[in-house]
Amino acid sequence: MRKKSGVEWTQAPTELTRRSTFTEIYGDTSTGRTTLALTSPGPVALIHASEKLEGIVQPFTREGKDIRLHDFGGVFEGGPKKIALEAGRVVEAMREAWRDAFGWARTVILDTHSEAWILHQLSHFGTQTPKGRAGSFEWASINADWLSFLKSGKHQNGLNVVLIGQTKDEYKGLPGKGQRTGKTIRAGQRSVPVIADLVLRTHCAIASADFSVEIQKPWWNAEWMGEELTNEMMDSGRLTLPEILGLITETDAEEWE
Repeated sequence: MRKKSGVEWTQAPTELTRRSTFTEIYGDTSTGRTTLALTSPGPVALIHASEKLEGIVQPFTREGKDIRLHDFGGVFEGGPKKIALEAGRVVEAMREAWRDAFGWARTVILDTHSEAWILHQLSHFGTQTPKGRAGSFEWASINADWLSFLKSGKHQNGLNVVLIGQTKDEYKGLPGKGQRTGKTIRAGQRSVPVIADLVLRTHCAIASADFSVEIQKPWWNAEWMGEELTNEMMDSGRLTLPEILGLITETDAEEWE
């Protein structure tokens, strides 16, 4: 019989114990991605380099939600070395805002992770189309560095992280050379949905302005895979992240507020 060691063991829980999540919300422009993210509990740290915020944050701040902004991004000119230097400064400021938010925010939103990933590439290569194979050491190094940065938010106690993602045209055949299918797919680093607990895709019909959310990765509850939620299905009459989490985790939505 194996002897007892000094290792301490605890009984595995039968109920969900964590009330924080790592979520990706992606979709086409103007499909309500940021609006859905801002339904997360505050204080909210919104690290932003996307489309306009005007008219999006005000409905929340007028209701008293504490939302603090850090803008990043920019247009870089010059050769690869100059672009890499300027982009590096922006990326470091963005990283500093990310780390600082861990100390006071309940929810951190990176809007968009697709643009942040492009900036990360520019800070290393000075171009979005560097020479060399995707599996080379240089690419492996920046991939690992970026994932380490994102995962640092996943392991913070009591912190929600929401990554907002963009889409790109889907092609039949080689990207840019084949034929467009008329559909869009996720843009950005491919590992993001792997490390996320919850992946949601937003949809909004232009003609009717009907907003819906497709659950593409449900946190531990596979029964919700592929389900589409609408405002009418929510108790509050509108889709919110706490209510979506309540449904998927079979807990009270108020526990996520």
